[in-house]
Amino acid sequence: MLKAFLNPTNQEISNFLIRQGPFDLAVTVNLKKRHPNFHINNSPEIAEKTGRWFISRLNENLLRRKYRYKHRQLRTVCSVEKGLVERRLHLHLAIGMPSHINKAEFIKKIIKIHKKMDWAYGEIHIAPYINSGWIDYLKKEGFESVLL
Repeated sequence: MLKAFLNPTNQEISNFLIRQGPFDLAVTVNLKKRHPNFHINNSPEIAEKTGRWFISRLNENLLRRKYRYKHRQLRTVCSVEKGLVERRLHLHLAIGMPSHINKAEFIKKIIKIHKKMDWAYGEIHIAPYINSGWIDYLKKEGFESVLL
């Protein structure tokens, strides 16, 4: 039992992440290599903070008081990945939609928050979450890259 806890298999990690759902959208956010105002280079630590900032703003914007006072949160899994070609850090997210908002309005909120990001680069890619293959894609860099 202790061995499984200390050294989980790839399938156990996938099952754990899938149980965080259900998810509705698969989102990819590219990040800048260098901050335009402060002239610092992006790093995995900064990308992680940016992912947490994005999820936090999304929770605040959609759940408002329920998030602030009751700490209710959206169902999200986020991972940080470095691209093979451009070597650009980017975020992959699986996001569950709250029941009180329709899909079009939810996507508008995501885009609005994306536009406020300091580290955002280019367009955001939003697609429907189809199956658990996206979770396997999220953890392809290893479980260390996943933010909960």
